[in-house]
Amino acid sequence: MALRALGPSYFALCIFAISAMANAQGVARDTQRQIARAQNQLNRHFSDAVVTSTLRECWSRLQGDGAIVFDFTYKRSGSRWTFDKIALIKSNLPAGQDEIALRCMQQSVGSTSFSVKVAELRETNGQNFVARWTWPVPLPPKGTVVEHINDGGLGSQGKCFYCKKSGVPPYNTTCVPLKSGKSDCRTDPNQPNLCSTGPACLSGTFGGGYIARGF
Repeated sequence: MALRALGPSYFALCIFAISAMANAQGVARDTQRQIARAQNQLNRHFSDAVVTSTLRECWSRLQGDGAIVFDFTYKRSGSRWTFDKIALIKSNLPAGQDEIALRCMQQSVGSTSFSVKVAELRETNGQNFVARWTWPVPLPPKGTVVEHINDGGLGSQGKCFYCKKSGVPPYNTTCVPLKSGKSDCRTDPNQPNLCSTGPACLSGTFGGGYIARGF
């Protein structure tokens, strides 16, 4: 059987496909680096402005070994994200510890704020922003930086969401957990091609877990 010669158009198509794939991979890497930078910047904010000696003393009263997920909601005020409210999203601590943890955090977060240049992601151009952050119990020792920190097994429940549509009709949607996206995502059986979502959201873990060396 004779082999048909491959023309210039075939090689051009291959080169285009390889180039497109490389470009997509480059964009994905840049996005991950941007997210990692924002996570580290927010961790520095929490470390400098929120994790006071008062919080550490209060946190040390918590019983159990696990993690708590809080939503810190901020409002844009000029060039700053100013703290607005806090909500406890998920915890795996023993009964009665959630209320103590929430009081500890409410007392410490107070009137804190950070620059809009922190968490300067595409999703944070609105007037509200949510930092969905997982806090370990106990806290890491003061001054330490770790590459992996216990999330208490909470996994995707400590992440933001992306509303993903299927590639074929009727384009049903699913809520996919991601490091950045929206703070809430819900699907409606009566409208399977739509999601309802909350404000822009960035997720992370206090004390480590997202070390962006070289970024």
